[in-house]
Amino acid sequence: MPFSLSPHFRDLDVDQDYYLHNLYQLFKAQLVEANLIWPSNNKPVVLRRLPEVHNYHRTFWHIISSGHGKVETRTINFERCRRLHWIREAYEEFKDHYPNPIEDPIKWWKSSRNGAVRYLLAKSDLSYVIVYEERTDYTLLITAYSVSQKHTQRKLAREHDNFWEA
Repeated sequence: MPFSLSPHFRDLDVDQDYYLHNLYQLFKAQLVEANLIWPSNNKPVVLRRLPEVHNYHRTFWHIISSGHGKVETRTINFERCRRLHWIREAYEEFKDHYPNPIEDPIKWWKSSRNGAVRYLLAKSDLSYVIVYEERTDYTLLITAYSVSQKHTQRKLAREHDNFWEA
């Protein structure tokens, strides 16, 4: 049976370990081994690997799971799993258009968080956000997550609009 991102592992007649293994292979192929270069600084995109969580890259586990507290205690979120491949697709759109603004299929803007420069790439409807942070020698993929709360989407829209109006 071919692997698919869309259904939950329960619907694939495969177990969770098989699903996660294949999802991790996709993560490694699209993000870890792809040697991505961040267009604003021409530095490599890197992902936190250590300390590993359940034998996976730390960033991978953070992206596919949800919960509060330590990343080790987060639980798999299949809605986040299903969107893993969107990270590379959004990166490619950003790379193709940077430094120009785009509205479809993604929006992007810069923001300051804790004194660091962060880039936010989001679906046009702001229902999914990917966060990168520029560092001196590289750009770090921080996380990616779905946004279902309308007030959060409005906050992101204001942040986006304020960046581009400045």
